[in-house]
Amino acid sequence: LSLEIDEKLSQSYESKDIVTFLQNLFQKQLQLSPSMVVVDSNWIDQEQGANYQILYSDSDMSKKKTLKKYQSEFETIKQTNFYDASSNKIKELLDNNSSRGILPFIFSGKVLGFILFQGRGTNKSSFNESDHLIFDNLTFQVGSAIERIKIYKEVLLSLIHISEPTRRTP
Repeated sequence: LSLEIDEKLSQSYESKDIVTFLQNLFQKQLQLSPSMVVVDSNWIDQEQGANYQILYSDSDMSKKKTLKKYQSEFETIKQTNFYDASSNKIKELLDNNSSRGILPFIFSGKVLGFILFQGRGTNKSSFNESDHLIFDNLTFQVGSAIERIKIYKEVLLSLIHISEPTRRTP
């Protein structure tokens, strides 16, 4: 599965490709439901203002306020956190989204985003050893894919800028 994940992520050139891949992986192969996929907006769209951008959400919650409320917690997450092992603020975020876990996307020690996901059934500890191994790999594989997309977009913007004719004023 790890090789398949690498292959799919290496074919991703847009953030929406990663979201589609994660939705399929979680729903079809892991049989878990993603609640929300969020990335640091500076890494994907280089937007100023909002620090995190929601790429996918299964609910109609007030998104920006919720993200701002928990932002300081996101940056401290360095591994997958499950409901029982999470801080009170992360538990509150998970509760607000009916989720049982949060998986960060990490590159060079920085959290570039995360996915909130629901467990199987009502049991809070509904994750097996195989899930844990996949989560550990996804943390860094998705982080690397996000970084690659950022670099790809920067190169495209540079090429567009170089190829534009310089305008002279008379």
